[in-house]
Amino acid sequence: SQSFVEAVCQRIYRDKNNSLANSAEHFAMSPATFKRKLKQHGVSYSQLQDEQNKLKALHLLGVCQQGNEQVAMRLAFYDIPNFRRAFKRWTGITPSQLKI
Repeated sequence: SQSFVEAVCQRIYRDKNNSLANSAEHFAMSPATFKRKLKQHGVSYSQLQDEQNKLKALHLLGVCQQGNEQVAMRLAFYDIPNFRRAFKRWTGITPSQLKI
């Protein structure tokens, strides 16, 4: 049996276009109730989304050896600079520094 937060993380990880409203519906809750339940666990939806995107990006860049463009597209970023900024915020390094 997994925790509520783990279940939400798995859902976010599997679906790049998953929104808070879609997740709330999946767990049979209103968006407000869903946000309250996450808050009770000490996290927000955007924090979980960022964490799952970071994990995906690290896997795609490091293990799968994909380029910034492919990873940005897989994570639904609309341009490369936004992806690079997000990656640096998540990890403290740029994607190119990871590949060195």
